[in-house]
Amino acid sequence: MRKILFAVLIVGTISCTSKSGNSFTVEGTIKNTHSETIYLEQDLPNQERPLIVDSSKIDKDGKFKLTTTTQEEGLYSLRAGNAKLPLAVLINDSKKVMVNVDLFNRPDIYTVSGSKASEELMKFDKMIGEKIESLSRYNQHYDSLSRIKTVNADERRTIDSLIKIDSSGYQTAAQEMRSNVTGLTEKNTSPSLTTYAVTTYQQLAEQYGMRSLTPTEVTEIVNRALT
Repeated sequence: MRKILFAVLIVGTISCTSKSGNSFTVEGTIKNTHSETIYLEQDLPNQERPLIVDSSKIDKDGKFKLTTTTQEEGLYSLRAGNAKLPLAVLINDSKKVMVNVDLFNRPDIYTVSGSKASEELMKFDKMIGEKIESLSRYNQHYDSLSRIKTVNADERRTIDSLIKIDSSGYQTAAQEMRSNVTGLTEKNTSPSLTTYAVTTYQQLAEQYGMRSLTPTEVTEIVNRALT
């Protein structure tokens, strides 16, 4: 059922924003890279690998320009050289997007302008990263405490109290992540952003044992995105 709902979400929300051959240009700069080429890739539903739609040589000043023709709103990514992972994820809700990348400026290695949906996606990814860090920290501390062998009742009470704090912190971080996702879908900035946020959250919910969005909630999100 979950896979069916995701298919409805992806196909239904994205197809409602079909366009007639609009151009999409990504310009910007990239610093601190040894790569000579940068690729613009389109992330397509039900395909394991993204499709390369344009490439550009990075000039001596780090500048690049990439252009493709789009039929509908969707997710795009930038990848430098032979890197396996993208360095930026974008949405073509405008005809031109400016991206500036500095690979030494972690964790915020890129900035984007000219695309409201791309800016929101970048904020979303940052929020997800922060919450995952919190969840992992609470989980590791919880596991460490659970392995401690106590010798008396006072020690046991102390350990139990610390475990309760970790459990509460974990649940709070999980709920905050969920609330951020539902709040983003209510803003309905972009069908592609909605798809990205919901799919990302559902995958993380399964991985970290969080409360996933119910089929009813996903259906409501789809209906809202189509209005």
